[in-house]
This record gives sequence, structure tokens and C-alpha cells, in this order.
Amino acid sequence: MYDAYDPLKRDKTNVIAFFYDNDVNYVVMLWAIWMLGAVALPLNHAYPTEDLEYFLTDSMASLLLTTQNHKEKAVSFSHLGPTPVVYQSITSNENLAFERYDDLDFAIGEQWFLQKPALMIYTSGTTGKPKGVLLSHTNLHINILGMIDAWRWIGDDRIVHSLPLNHVHGVVNALLTPLYCGATVYMLPKFDAKVVFERFLERNEDYITLFMGVPTMYSLMIKYYDETYGSASEDTKEAIKEQLQKMRLFVSGSAALPVPVLNKWREISGHTLLERYGMTEIGMALTNPYKGQRVPGAVGLPFKYVNFMIGVYNAYVKGEYEVIVEGNQTEVTVTEGKEGQEGELLIKGLNVFSGYWNAPHKTTESFTSTGWFKTGDMAVYENGVVKMKGRLSVDIIKYGGYKISALEIEDVLQQNPDIQECCVIGVSDITWGQKVVAIVALKPNGNTLTQETLQEWARERLPKHKVPSVFKFVDQIPRNNMGKINKKDITKQYFGPKRK
Repeated sequence: MYDAYDPLKRDKTNVIAFFYDNDVNYVVMLWAIWMLGAVALPLNHAYPTEDLEYFLTDSMASLLLTTQNHKEKAVSFSHLGPTPVVYQSITSNENLAFERYDDLDFAIGEQWFLQKPALMIYTSGTTGKPKGVLLSHTNLHINILGMIDAWRWIGDDRIVHSLPLNHVHGVVNALLTPLYCGATVYMLPKFDAKVVFERFLERNEDYITLFMGVPTMYSLMIKYYDETYGSASEDTKEAIKEQLQKMRLFVSGSAALPVPVLNKWREISGHTLLERYGMTEIGMALTNPYKGQRVPGAVGLPFKYVNFMIGVYNAYVKGEYEVIVEGNQTEVTVTEGKEGQEGELLIKGLNVFSGYWNAPHKTTESFTSTGWFKTGDMAVYENGVVKMKGRLSVDIIKYGGYKISALEIEDVLQQNPDIQECCVIGVSDITWGQKVVAIVALKPNGNTLTQETLQEWARERLPKHKVPSVFKFVDQIPRNNMGKINKKDITKQYFGPKRK
């Protein structure tokens, strides 16, 4: 790879893309790219061809690093510019060899290097074409230190890794952080509820100590548990809970955690899932406490080194916000008379990204004039913790003068015992501006539910204006590979213009 790569230039951002599998080869490729002083762009080879073409073209990657498994696919993209380089895969411990390099051409600890972009991650593109987010070595380092501090990572920890490795959750939270502190990472090719859950139950010295997943993963493991152990004896269930209690932490993120999932997981394992909040652009920002009360639906307080603000855009002062609440890990100040008010969440700190790739205008638009990053998420500070109220665009429904939180309605609907999962969206309406619509997937025993019976059930639990006017029943709600629901895509899929 070194022979195919231009010598390191301090004043130039060089991008090297790579196709990966979830194994040790990913780690080797990532570190090799960084040792060259380049920016690593991990790409999921299973993505549609048009998506990969866009990422490779937009990023202007100079090389496309891959293994023999994906050689053909890599070569097929060579016409776009990047030179394909095939890396000899590590397939067993026999292939592993280690050398110590004390005299590299550059020192990783040098200040210029720490400020260099290290990782490019493309956003999911909920507001247009995906944007390349540039994270510097300092951004990664601060995020890692914050998670070690908040979640008490130690070298003796052991984690099962089954997250996609082209997102911050999989790369930074579940891989770089444990490796930084010397912990052990057991990497799986992909998430499998049975494989992961049964690994939790293994009674040996290298039992798993923590797990990080998206809410969908916990839902699927709950489903596996119910199907496999639901009719087991109470002694068996208690033995399972006892084994899971040996694990010290379960973290949920990347999407809102339904309260019924949290409650069911607590019933099975005795653990209260730790919810946190982050974004590609800022890494991890807020977390519930490792020790102490974890409030369902809340995301706690800032990580170390992170500052937060909840504010309302000031129409009279361009680019500025009126502060509702502002603070950090140790001190929070609420503006008098604004207690409990909702606003947009803004973040500042060394965890925040350096900019969007080749998009200076979009980068500028994403910050206030005083350096706060605008997350686009609504939040409220109540009872000493931050609660998320949804995206400014897709999770806030404007119905007849009301501003309605879609997440609040989802939380209520998830309490129906016949609903497997749901999402609430706003659909354009000539009379009301937007109407409240619920997309619902039922459990196998819930096929007797109808539009009328579900509306009647909802009216008993929600104000009239928050009751969905339409319930759309589907077999399964579409998600991306991180388990996220793209509400804009769903709105187009089910309620967009009909094609002739």
C-alpha cells in the first residue's frame, strides 16, 4: 500500500477508502491508513453500487484498500479514480506478526498530526445527499477519553462487537475505545440475536462484561429470549438473569429506545439499559450515569469535555440563540423564567467535528457565530436531565397550530401489548398543515387490531390532537443497517406522490 500512496503531505488531506469485514483485518487496514497520515473512509461493501459510487466520487479517494474477499468489487470502481490495492488478509493467529516501530517518519503525538482529519464518515443523508463528516485525531481521542471516564472502561473488559463499522457507534464506541484501554473485542461478522445472547450466557473466565447496541438489537434479543426461554421454568429464567448480572453494562444508542424494550430487558437481565446521545458530527455528547438513576426516555448530562446548550433561534440576531439552559458535566445554569422550555440542542467542545468534506457553506450553516454546533434535535432539561423531543424537521409535527412530538406518541403506542414496533410521522394536510400518522407493525397475536380499535385505545391515553388520524399497518418497518428509521424515506414510500 505504501508503494501505491503518495508521500505524506502535511498540507493536503488524502483519503483512502476501504472495503471491510467485521474482523481483525478492519483494524489492520485502519491503522495502516493512519500510519500513512491519511484519512480513513470505511465503506460497507454490501451497500448498493450507486451509494458506493457516490462515496468514492465525492470523497476523491486516492486508494481503495480491500481484501481478496472483495477484490472484484473494488476493481469495478477503479474507473472512478481510486487505485484498488488488495491486502493479504489475516486469517488466523499463525499469520500474525508484530514489530515495534520507534522511529516513524512522523510522530503521532505531534500537534499538527492530532489536528489532522483521521476519519471520514458519511451521514445518513436525512436532509439531502449524504455529507462526509471529517473527524480529527483529537476528536476521536476526546470522545474515547470521555467514554472511558463515563462508563469506567478497563483493560479487563470484554465486549461482543456486532455493529456496522462505517458509523461512529461501531468504530469509536465499540472498537477504538476498548482497544485504547487494552480491553478485548470479540468481533462478529454481523449481528445475530441468538449468537450474541448465547455468548452472554457462556459460563467461562472470558465472559462478556459489556455490550453496545441499537434498540433493534435489544428487541430482537428479547424476541429470541421469548421464543427460546419464554416457557422455561422460573429456575432457568433466574439462572439466565444471574449470568447476565455478571455483565456490568448494556448501552443503547443510535436511535430512540422504546420504554417497553427498556422494561422488558430489565425484566430479563436485571439491567437498566444505559441510554446516551450522540451524532456523527459530535461523537458522544450526553449520557445517563454509570452509577445512579437512569431515567427512561432521558439521555442524562454531558460527557467530560463537552458543553451543551438548549436554545431558541433568535430571529432578530442572525445566527444566534436565546439560551434556555447551558452547562457541562459538573454545572448547569437555567435562564430564569425558562425552566422546562423546549429548544434546539447545541454542542461545543473538542469532540465536535472539524467540518463537512468539500462543503464549507454547509459547515458554516451548522454552527452559530460563537461556535456552537446546531444538532437539529429538540430537547428539554427537566429534573436534572436532558430529554430528547425529536428532530426539528421530522419528529416535530405541526398540526393546526400545535407542535407535537412524534416520539411522545411513539412511547405511548409502544405500550400497546399487540404492537411490535411503530413510528409516527407528519403527513401534509390541506386543512391542518400536517396530520399525525402512525406506521405500525403488529405482533403475531395482534392481527385483530384495526384502525378503529387502535384509535379508541389511543384516545384513552393521548390528548385528542395527538391521536393519529391514520394507522398504516405493515409487516415490518424499514430500517437502515444501523437500525435507524428514516422517516423522510418512509413518508415518501407510503404517502409520496403516486407514480403512473
